[in-house]
Amino acid sequence: MSIIKAQIRLKPVSFTGNTSGSTVINNFVNIKIPFGNNDNFLGLQQEIDAQTQFVTNELINPAVDEERIRYKATNTPTDAIISFWFYNGTYVNTFIGAGFTSYEYQSNSDNFNNSFFILDLYDTYDINTQTKIFTTYLSKKGNTIPQYRISANTSQFYYLHIPMSYIDNQTGNTSICYAKFMFYNAKTGNVATFYNDDNSLATNAMRIHFEIELNHTSKTWRFIAPHYPNIWAYEITNAQYANKTNNTVDNLTISQPNPPSGNTFSYTDTKIIYRTM
Repeated sequence: MSIIKAQIRLKPVSFTGNTSGSTVINNFVNIKIPFGNNDNFLGLQQEIDAQTQFVTNELINPAVDEERIRYKATNTPTDAIISFWFYNGTYVNTFIGAGFTSYEYQSNSDNFNNSFFILDLYDTYDINTQTKIFTTYLSKKGNTIPQYRISANTSQFYYLHIPMSYIDNQTGNTSICYAKFMFYNAKTGNVATFYNDDNSLATNAMRIHFEIELNHTSKTWRFIAPHYPNIWAYEITNAQYANKTNNTVDNLTISQPNPPSGNTFSYTDTKIIYRTM
């Protein structure tokens, strides 16, 4: 890109020092001043657009490139097994309880394939003060029952990728976090939240959280549960709570178009006239 420059000649001066960047001719000093800058824009509107984009990138949802450390589930003394129980008049450990037919989940229909479990990990169970640490998903649901062994070869929940911002704030070798499990149902467009059966008598938010210990030395994690290795998650049936959760989900209705029959169109000015042959 060519830069427009102005050259200014100063009157004869007496000076000492470095004249780097200037030219001394017969005791005159010629100084070249560029009128361009390094953003390579030539128009006022381009400058405005560039500044707008810069401010937008800085202030609105800036990208965060944060290092994360992978923690794997410990299998001591054995792998944890988590079972999800859906409610359809009674609790059942099957996808039929979530509203799918046997054919839909056994044949991996689209509405079943597009459904998935969600694990949100928080620093505390107190919903008024908690900060989300990490979110992961289980989309490989299998086509039998919603029960999963947390092992390297069988579960997408095996690894938790913990951000360094959380790890750096810990002072001990271990820390306690709290997981919340949900299921997005692509057939209904709703989200089911599960409560922890071990905390079923709790009267606070511990009821919907599952206690997890992170070991920052061995980079492992494990459930803290009285009936380990069995972890039981039951769908919350409270309608008010379910509606509040589902109101946070935006669903797009996809409808198949119904084109006209025939194959001839004629164009008249800006209108399209359809003719049946």
